[in-house]
Amino acid sequence: MLYKLTRMKKKDKSNRGSEKIYGKVKGPYTHKSVKARIEALFLDNIGKVVTREQILEAAKSPLTGNEPENWHQRLSELRTDDGYTILSWRNRGNLKVQEYLMPNAERRAKAGKRVRPTDATWMAVLERANFSCEWNEGNEVCALKEGDIDAVGGGVSGSHLIINLPILSIRVPILMIRVSGNHYARAIRL
Repeated sequence: MLYKLTRMKKKDKSNRGSEKIYGKVKGPYTHKSVKARIEALFLDNIGKVVTREQILEAAKSPLTGNEPENWHQRLSELRTDDGYTILSWRNRGNLKVQEYLMPNAERRAKAGKRVRPTDATWMAVLERANFSCEWNEGNEVCALKEGDIDAVGGGVSGSHLIINLPILSIRVPILMIRVSGNHYARAIRL
């Protein structure tokens, strides 16, 4: 039996029944920081599409007129650090590459900052762990110490110790650092 294979078209969901409305640069944006200038542009254009060119125009230094190289990082900070919802082609099918949309000015709750433990904290945790790796997989503890030969990963173990912390009755910030292979170091700020 022969079958005829035909390529089926994917249904186009990108239009979603609405026409795109493009925003405008209403500046001049004279804020001190690039992030503040980009934020002002989006707040001036809630629910409207903002293009890369518009972001660059708003992000220019009011003193020198230079376009910042890191505008996309500031855009990311508006999403992550400030909690704004800024959509792109990845989230919204009707947006093209380099088009962005802030649907509203609401801010989400943001996650806490990562905490770097002090040297004294690291020393206390390492002493408690007897300066050995506490990686536990299937009830088998790694227990490698610096200078031991790693039977799994090969080579001499260096600074790949896994430090597990006892469960505390209060919530504390935890830092997790990948230092070698599948090994992680965990510590809390005391």
